[in-house]
Amino acid sequence: MFLSDVTYKQPNLFKSTLNESLSPVVFHKINGGVSKLISWLKDDKILLNADFGTESEESMAKRKKYFFLSTSRTRLGGYNLQPGQMDVFVTLDGRKLNELYQGKPVDYWGWKTWRENLYSKERDVNPETTQQSLTAWEHEDRVYHTEQYIPNAHQYIMKIDIMLPTQRKYMDPHLRTIEDGGKIGEYRKELEEQNPELLLSDEGHVKLEKKVKKYAWEVHAQRAKRDAMDAEVDLSKDTHRALLQHATELAKRRNIKVVFHKYKGSWLTGSDSFHNEQYKKREPNFANKKLMKDYHDNAANKEVYISRYDKALLNAYVELYKTEPKDVLNHTVELSKDADELMRSMHYGGLWGSEVSNKLRNVIHNNKRSPELIQIILPVFKGLKTRKAKDVVEFLEDKWIRKDEETK
Repeated sequence: MFLSDVTYKQPNLFKSTLNESLSPVVFHKINGGVSKLISWLKDDKILLNADFGTESEESMAKRKKYFFLSTSRTRLGGYNLQPGQMDVFVTLDGRKLNELYQGKPVDYWGWKTWRENLYSKERDVNPETTQQSLTAWEHEDRVYHTEQYIPNAHQYIMKIDIMLPTQRKYMDPHLRTIEDGGKIGEYRKELEEQNPELLLSDEGHVKLEKKVKKYAWEVHAQRAKRDAMDAEVDLSKDTHRALLQHATELAKRRNIKVVFHKYKGSWLTGSDSFHNEQYKKREPNFANKKLMKDYHDNAANKEVYISRYDKALLNAYVELYKTEPKDVLNHTVELSKDADELMRSMHYGGLWGSEVSNKLRNVIHNNKRSPELIQIILPVFKGLKTRKAKDVVEFLEDKWIRKDEETK
């Protein structure tokens, strides 16, 4: 399967039209695969990411919106090009989302800047980076909300694609880099032979970009075809079978179409051919009743993992934010051990602008999809009307250290 074959049959597949709001149809690869999909369907809620704690998010944020969902305007967004087993890709109704939620296109990784620097000497000697830059563009539209969940998920999910676990052969990454880099070098030489100064012009940039981009998609299609010849669906693990069965049952209950894939080609194009071939005459049945009973019993007894260290740190910030230093000095309030250690790390270390704030930023970033932890610290950011971890640390450093020094 080549790119030309796909575009001939589906000419709109590779288009990515910018809109002031969300595009009519958007796509989202669920972080956490089938397990997280089950949470979406079971709770009928779409989980969003925290939109605060880092400076990089501030320029893309919406005022008073502290959560977002990252979606793509095309199936071929950068994060969707390398699907793994049990990955999930949902098609969402952008029109319906626009009725209640705000959204806009963003360029998180700076695609435009990457393109401008794509043909420097550094890129010339590092073809892997060049290839990554051309295939990493997310075509991102963000959905913004004041809460961490969008309710009534079934109203927005139009289709669910699931990559089945398979046994397949993969190309050695080193050989892939050599193959990609060599091809890009050939295209550069072709353009240089036509006109040595062509690559210095915008016209040359556009020509090379189109050719390399086309090559990238065709390589994906060729490798997908090789994978398809070798791939065999592997349902040897009970965990996989139970998760797939549970997701299938929940989707059916919500009246949402589910399509299963076994190789990259159909995943990238959204083709139903493999699914129809396997399940046209009968519905998918991955697990028997006994296996599902054991699965549900285990799920009922399984606790959601929450880092005790991260929870303690965030609670310490809230405690310093809510507590008045004078009450501690008057011994009417005693700080907890965690809050006291946090205050001292700002006081004695003098590292509030780097080490302490970096730690807070990292904890929020690593738990941005964990409502149990994000809801602890959210009131502090809202109260200070900021999205930066550094602002929170500066406020507390000023509040506790300045007050402490005034009493000396």
